[in-house]
Amino acid sequence: RADALRARLRAAAFRQPDTRIVDMLLTSEDGQVYPTRVATAPTLLRLLEAVSGPAAEAGKEWLARAGAERLREEEDPAIAVERARRLYARQGYSREWTQRRLQGITLRQRLAQEWAARGAREGADYAALTDALSQGTFGMPVEAHKAAKGLKSSQSLRDSMTTMELLLTNLVEETALTLSQARDSERIEALLRDTEEASAIGGATRQGIEARIWRTLGRPSNVRALRRGHAQR
Repeated sequence: RADALRARLRAAAFRQPDTRIVDMLLTSEDGQVYPTRVATAPTLLRLLEAVSGPAAEAGKEWLARAGAERLREEEDPAIAVERARRLYARQGYSREWTQRRLQGITLRQRLAQEWAARGAREGADYAALTDALSQGTFGMPVEAHKAAKGLKSSQSLRDSMTTMELLLTNLVEETALTLSQARDSERIEALLRDTEEASAIGGATRQGIEARIWRTLGRPSNVRALRRGHAQR
């Protein structure tokens, strides 16, 4: 069956299907380990396109609806924001948390656009700038912050942040954006200086709050508690 699907993908001009369908050892519900054919999400969707018959029609209709929704979101970004709001609500996040998270998404996009316009490159430069913001604000780079929360590297750090952590992140990113604009900063060295100064402000704010509430704001958070709408502040 896998060979037949590969043949259909080749007929549909899908390049290198053999490198995108691989064998892995996976544990089944009975606890036994079996060799299993796996593929990336894009490859699975292309497989769905290549399959014919009534069983595949529901999936193809879903793909058509998803594509139509994406086209509408391209014309009106507010639709995408509302979709994100509904998704977070279905996952159990509170209205307040969701509002802070959506604000952070918009701010992050603005900051990334500013970095790009001022000479930062996607990838290593963005990672260095983001780590600088995290290090000064929370006392640890992004990956260490994920580890402190018990997250995998592929999981979203911000989706497990408390409301206060999100507010601090928004403050620091807005400050970094303002500094870069006020100084007309160019290239990664100047942008790093801006982010380090902004994160120092965020770190001092965090420490000032912690000194008054007698607990840390950057502690590991229970993601399931967040999704029940009981985010720690």
